[in-house]
Amino acid sequence: MGLAEALAGLLLSSTLTLWAAMAAGRAATGDVRFGWLAVEFVTLFAALAASAFASVATAGPPVNALAFLGLLFVWSAIGYGMAGILVYVEYARRGRRDNFRTDLRESLWVGRGGVGRPFGGKPRPR
Repeated sequence: MGLAEALAGLLLSSTLTLWAAMAAGRAATGDVRFGWLAVEFVTLFAALAASAFASVATAGPPVNALAFLGLLFVWSAIGYGMAGILVYVEYARRGRRDNFRTDLRESLWVGRGGVGRPFGGKPRPR
């Protein structure tokens, strides 16, 4: 897998992770929230795997472990930054630019509620 394929996979999986987290925050029932969090969990690991492939493609096969972790962090930050921009552009294109900030603030991330309430948060009033 080359760098271009790794970056395309990173951008796709990061964008899907962000959308799933925002959809989980908007979910009205616990079952729907759980489903979106499951999608988020899978796409989060796909984004981390794509970041790992991009790190190896950038540094080469005999990579130092610390350099690999640094590159993994950098590629993840780039992927999620670009995903945020793409999702914002989509919100703006649909005329929902004001809702983006609210949806992002109320998005649910895996493990946000802790051990007692792993899918914490409450449904947003309609």
